[in-house]
Amino acid sequence: QVSSDEQPDKQIEKLKIPWSHVSQKNSLLVLLHEDRLLYLDRASVYKRLKKYLSGKEPLPTELSFDQYTIKLTVGGRHTHCIEFLPSPAAGEWWHNFYRHGGLMQILMKKYPPEQNYFFFWVDPDSFEMFREIRKSLWALNFEVGWKPIRIETPLRYCSGVGQAREFLPQ
Repeated sequence: QVSSDEQPDKQIEKLKIPWSHVSQKNSLLVLLHEDRLLYLDRASVYKRLKKYLSGKEPLPTELSFDQYTIKLTVGGRHTHCIEFLPSPAAGEWWHNFYRHGGLMQILMKKYPPEQNYFFFWVDPDSFEMFREIRKSLWALNFEVGWKPIRIETPLRYCSGVGQAREFLPQ
């Protein structure tokens, strides 16, 4: 320990270290690829799949949405995985995504920070943008989790054992 007499007058810089932690909050999945954001809406996926649960048609293994396709894998004991396959050039530029009335504003109103957090899959070209987005979400009291990816990395969300460890806020 250095006494205050020996220590030069320096301003102390605080660092926020984003440690992952367990949460009961709902994760909102976003892909950040080539500085474009794509919201991967699990609620829409489950709403479409719900139609098949009461009908005579078998559960599909693939469904197409506006900007992505999903592949569904069903396991035992009520577990499943959804793999998101984005369309080429899917997503929006940050200024469109975040603008007044844009998708980010809609998501923040619909999903309050007390019950939800954002989880980003981030490609290496978009790290700098991710840091800015994360900073703005932290300022709005949202927790943010993330995982670096490559283009060939599967964007897979699974239910059941192990899922909670993969998608954690920080």
